[in-house]
Amino acid sequence: MVEVKVDDNVDVWVPSVIVKELGNRKSFVVKSLKNLTWNDGGGEEPKPNITVDSSSIRLPPPTVSVKSFGLMESVEVFIDPGWRPGMVKSILSDERYTVCLKATNQSLVLKHDAIRPSQETIAKLFLQNTSEVNAPSTPQTSLNLGENGEKEVPDEHIREEDENRKRKRGEVEHTPVLSEAAGTTESVSSLTATALEQTEAGTEEISSRVESSEEVNNNQMLKVVVLPFAKKESSLWKELETKEVFQRAPQNPHFSPLVGETEVFREALALAMMLTFSKLVESFKDLEPDVPVSQLDSFRESLAKLQKHGFDISAPLARINKLLALKDKQLKEVEEKKGLDRQIMALKQEFMEMEHKILELESCARDRGVVLDNLESEFKATSSASWGEA
Repeated sequence: MVEVKVDDNVDVWVPSVIVKELGNRKSFVVKSLKNLTWNDGGGEEPKPNITVDSSSIRLPPPTVSVKSFGLMESVEVFIDPGWRPGMVKSILSDERYTVCLKATNQSLVLKHDAIRPSQETIAKLFLQNTSEVNAPSTPQTSLNLGENGEKEVPDEHIREEDENRKRKRGEVEHTPVLSEAAGTTESVSSLTATALEQTEAGTEEISSRVESSEEVNNNQMLKVVVLPFAKKESSLWKELETKEVFQRAPQNPHFSPLVGETEVFREALALAMMLTFSKLVESFKDLEPDVPVSQLDSFRESLAKLQKHGFDISAPLARINKLLALKDKQLKEVEEKKGLDRQIMALKQEFMEMEHKILELESCARDRGVVLDNLESEFKATSSASWGEA
């Protein structure tokens, strides 16, 4: 059995059988399994065979037993008449998943048995299994032959391998879509790796990046991030990633929510978010004590949105929270000072009124003093006058 891409414009691989080989294996006559019938003489008219070239035909991948699929994992889903590439967007109950088809960005809810690992995931598992023989120090997930020739990953073997890795070489963490291994003594700093994903339209580039600021040793964890777009604007990425803010606090965003965006916009949106994060962090040094609380709240909301795309916002968020706490204290002190100023003004007003009243009283007192002086003069004049005077 083989899988055939019947139409170059449709991203579907149809299970088929080879009927005849033509032109020294350059083209083949094939028939879809759906159209096979053991009663061609019956009422239904048999479907015609089709001829395809070698680039439109592939062997079906080996069967791999998978208990569950991970979030953002590249998979293939069976939608009649064939297998289509997609990506897991959400994990539902009852072994169901929401899968986004790569060709149309359409989201569908499918059961576990209608999904299989992508060709790339299976190939990497086999590469790891093969390299384990030549590089025993590299952490790998081995595959064993199960019943009917299926490839299975035994749970006990996985647990044993995990324990050995944690004890001997540190823990290796990977996403379900792409597993990468690193030597335990290799120093990694801003390493960019590229994997090529085969699709019916050619090759689609998946960029993955490993970030580490120290030597990978027995107590460190290596993370591999698969981006939902290819890094085509390398000069812009280099310019952004060499900014001081990213040198002091390296970031490793996954941009996974961009899967829901049209592919042609994804890289531009990711670059815009990198620039936004840089501007937000750099803007802290220009903040004045009278910055409004609403502006700090806006910064915090923007950081929360960036966090959904994998940015580490712990440091800037902690600073914003501290600034907000200081602003809260500042506003309370301002209100208390305003209250005291109002009391001082009231007292000054009362004092001015009292001064005015005092001046009036003093004026009245002076007038009374003059009257008293006149009365005293008159009193003396009267008392000292001759008796013959009236």
